Amino acid sequence: MPIADRPASIRTARVLICLDSLLFLALGAVAAAGAHPSYPLGSATSRLIAVSSFVVACLLAAFAWLLGRQSRQAFVGAVGLLSVMILASVFDEFGLADLAFAAAMGLPLLLLVRARAWYLRSEAERPYA
Repeated sequence: MPIADRPASIRTARVLICLDSLLFLALGAVAAAGAHPSYPLGSATSRLIAVSSFVVACLLAAFAWLLGRQSRQAFVGAVGLLSVMILASVFDEFGLADLAFAAAMGLPLLLLVRARAWYLRSEAERPYA
């Protein structure tokens, strides 16, 4: 069902979350193939990185889809997941790659927080209710 009063920032945030999902999908594929220089093929670390990257990619894709349906639970989940990923990158050895990662996760987070009123309004206030 189309939602007429959807802010433009929500579409942008959803596209960015889909791109983040593709980033994690690529990381999982690289780790699973043993092509990442830090994780040798077949190691427990390589398998853990691959599986966790695929899980995060699936979660981000699901959140991107559900955010278009004005799901309050998806909004809270997406904001929480993006926030945790940014915090995890900050507490690592912070370098240029971590800065790029934090920016890739931070921009959709900021756009979602900016549009929070659209997600958090009551059912009675929604135009299709």
